[in-house]
Amino acid sequence: MDAQAVAIANLKSAARARGMTMQRLADAAAVSGGYLSEILAGKKSPTIRTLMRLSAALDLEVIDLFRRDLPDRLAAKPAERPRWRTPATLEPRANPAPQNAPTTNKDA
Repeated sequence: MDAQAVAIANLKSAARARGMTMQRLADAAAVSGGYLSEILAGKKSPTIRTLMRLSAALDLEVIDLFRRDLPDRLAAKPAERPRWRTPATLEPRANPAPQNAPTTNKDA
């Protein structure tokens, strides 16, 4: 199965596991039902922004859409499932300069 087929299968599985209809998923992700239908039929390729919206609506990370073991994870008992992080709950990371980055000395 290629990456697109895995993502489509995982979108469907995750929505089903959460009791969501495709229209409810489309509404939650702020995409049209027709567009989601075309994505799920493999007729359209979603942008990364659309994948982010769909995964957030399913309480997943985008990378989870491409996991071949996602259906097994979703089938696990709730207490055994890994906690999914959504972009809204991620803490900002510090972005330190690389250690070998040149420094400037304005006092010199």
